[in-house]
Formats: sequence, structure tokens, C-alpha cells
Amino acid sequence: MKTFTYSKLLLFLCTCCYLSTYAQTTVSDDKELRDLVNSASAGSVFIIPNGTYRDFEARFSDAKGTPGNPIIIKAETIGGVTFTKESVFSLKRCEHIVLEGFVFDCEGENTLVKLEGSNNIRITRNVFELKTTVPIKWVFIGGIYNDYTFQHTSHHNRIDHNIFQNKTTPGHYITIDGTSNQDESDSRQSQYDRIDHNYFKNNSPRAKNEQESIRIGWSQMSKSSGFTIVEHNLFEDCDGDPEIVSVKSCDNIIRHNTFRKSYGTLSFRHGNRNRAEGNYFFGDNKPNGTFESSTIHTGGIRIYGTDHVIVNNYMEGLKGTIWNAPIALTQGDAIDGNSTNLTKHFRAERVTIAYNTLVNNTYGIEIGYDKPGRNPYNVKLKDITIANNIVTGSTNSMISYINGNDQGGEVKFFNNIMYPTGSANLTSDGSTFAANQVNEINPGLTFDGTV
Repeated sequence: MKTFTYSKLLLFLCTCCYLSTYAQTTVSDDKELRDLVNSASAGSVFIIPNGTYRDFEARFSDAKGTPGNPIIIKAETIGGVTFTKESVFSLKRCEHIVLEGFVFDCEGENTLVKLEGSNNIRITRNVFELKTTVPIKWVFIGGIYNDYTFQHTSHHNRIDHNIFQNKTTPGHYITIDGTSNQDESDSRQSQYDRIDHNYFKNNSPRAKNEQESIRIGWSQMSKSSGFTIVEHNLFEDCDGDPEIVSVKSCDNIIRHNTFRKSYGTLSFRHGNRNRAEGNYFFGDNKPNGTFESSTIHTGGIRIYGTDHVIVNNYMEGLKGTIWNAPIALTQGDAIDGNSTNLTKHFRAERVTIAYNTLVNNTYGIEIGYDKPGRNPYNVKLKDITIANNIVTGSTNSMISYINGNDQGGEVKFFNNIMYPTGSANLTSDGSTFAANQVNEINPGLTFDGTV
């Protein structure tokens, strides 16, 4: 009994100590919030009372929490604070800050949350929506404008448990950028950022370019390593760009995400050594669409660059072909290391595609599209391994060599199971495989809930 009483007393004293050290401050004025946060000590908590706030400009500079005691800026209750019109949050050279529980229902021409040269910022449990007529990046992580010194770079930020919805113009829901020197000869992506457990929906209509739901890096930054992790997110009706998620840098991981009825692909567009693992892609019977007289489809994964790993992904009911095939290995127009034009489509080289399951898609694995015309993709693939996959479907081919481009033995098959049914065939050119390459047998799949 004495031990129990002392334990309760100790807990009470610790709680009192915490509350006195890290007192909560209620603040409803944006300028007051700016001044308080910019001068705050680690562990400070700022609560914005429930209500609607128009043109709320929360701009912070050099505000710094610590790993164990971040500065927290949050709504009184989750979803109880709505920002409207030209409201923005901007963090410059900030560290260890949490933004939590807000609804952004804004209009205008500003990024909603912008991180410049900031690290360990967490953006969590918010809703983002922006009505605008111009291209806008909604959440942006990068360097400091006109600072080319790499003194303040962004890293280790987290965007989690948010809803991003109803995008109608170019720009991205989330942009992971970075810092460049003045002539952009040295461009470095923000590193070790994590995007997880978010819901991305209703990104449409289709634009020509620059309406990805997430863009990681860009062409001039494509040689840098991002170490970004995108995991456990849901993408639904994200049709705004041929690339739902566009990876344009090195050493990133895209894993355990679900893509539903979205026109386009997860695209390894630039960069090397990226990994796509354990993602689910569902067509959900979404009919093909049109854009500028072209047909657009639900798709899977498209690959350029070197040393990627595509493993353990599941694709069902996708209707895409060429750019949007379940697994799209087009030819390229350049070889990694042989061109200084980083906007090129560098051929896929030393890529491992293993343990993936393709079920009842309109097309299967497509290899060798050469994009005829003024800028043909005439550089063949090199050293591609396709191993231990299951591919089954009732239309077209399990393996299609587009325009007969079979890549001259550079695509190697090991221990795959492929099972064409209905009007489908094994390969588009009638070629066959040895038993240790492709076993043409019924994989015995059964329907279990959604897969």
C-alpha cells in the first residue's frame, strides 16, 4: 500500500513538472503566433482555438525544438480549426516542429505548407484542399530561395495521416525538392523524408505534365540521393498526370501503398537504386479515359534508370498498355553516364523484377516500346532480371515484346509462373521458354476478400 501511494505521488509530481515546464499557450492571431513560436523554447505547445480563420499567415523562422521536446502547433481539437482564403504556413530554418489537426480549405496562389531549409518537421492529421486556377505545389519541402550555400538543407521531415483531396490544376499534392547552387551544377535533394499513412484522392482532370500526386526530386536533382520513404498511403482517382508518383532521384523506397482506379503509374522516371515493394494496384473496373485524343488507362509501374528493385507488388484489373502497362519496360533515349542531359529517358539497366503477382490485367509485362517519331527510344534495355513472378490473364499476352523488340537476350527470366487463359497467349511473338525460365501452369490462385 505504501509503495502504491508513493508511485501515485511520483506520477503526480512528474505530471506537474511537465505541465509547468511545457505550458500550453492558446493563441488565435497569426502575427502573435509567429512571434511566440519564433522565440519559443523547446517543448512549447501552442493551441489554436476551434473556429474558422481567414488569411491566416503563419510564417516562422529559426524556431527550434529538440528531438525529445518539439514545438507543437495544433488545433484545439483535430479538425476543429479551418483555414480559408490565402492562409499559409511557412517554416524557414526551423527544426523539430509539429503541425497537427488543421483543415486547409483555401483559395489563392500560395503553397499551403512550405518548408525551406528545415528538418524534423512533422505535418500530421490535417486535411488539405485548395481552390485555384494556377499551378500550385500544395506541400513543398526544399531549400531556401536564393541561398546557394547548402548551409541550410531540409531533411528528416515527416508528412503523415493527412488527407489531400480535389486537386484540379497542375502542381503536386507533395513536392520533395532540395537545394541547388546558382548554376544548378550541384543539386541535392532533401534527404530522409517520410510520407506515410496519407489518403490522396480526386486529382484530375489530366494535365500534360506536372500534376503528379507526389514528385520526389526533379531532373537536375536526379543524381542525388533522397532516401525518401513513401509508405502505407492510399491513392484513389489520382488521374492528373501520367505519373501518379514520380521518382526523380536515387535511393528512395516506395512500399506498401495502395493505388486504386487511378490513370497512370508509379514511375521511376529519373535516378537509380530505387525500390518498389509490396504495393497494390487495382483497376477497380475503371473505364479507359481520354486526353487530347489519346487513351489513358489504369496502370502499374514504369521503369527507367539503373539498379532498381521491383519486388512483391500486386496488380489486378489494370487496363494499361505501353506507358501504363502493369510493368512497363520501354526502351530509352540515353544510357546512364553517357549523357549530360538529365531530362532524358535513361534505359532501364540492372533491374530486378521479382515475386510480383499480376492477375487479370488487360495486358501483362510489356517490353521494348521504342516511341517512333522525332525522338525515338532506340536504346535497348540491358541486364533485366524477371524472376519468381506470377502472371495470369485472359487477354493479350503475359509477355509482350512491343514492335518485336525482344532486347536480344538482355531480359532474363527465372522460375516464373505464367498462365494465359481465355484468348490470351504466353508471348506476343509466339516464343517459348525453358522450364526453369517460365512454367506455364495454373498457379491455383483463389479470391480472398479483395485480392
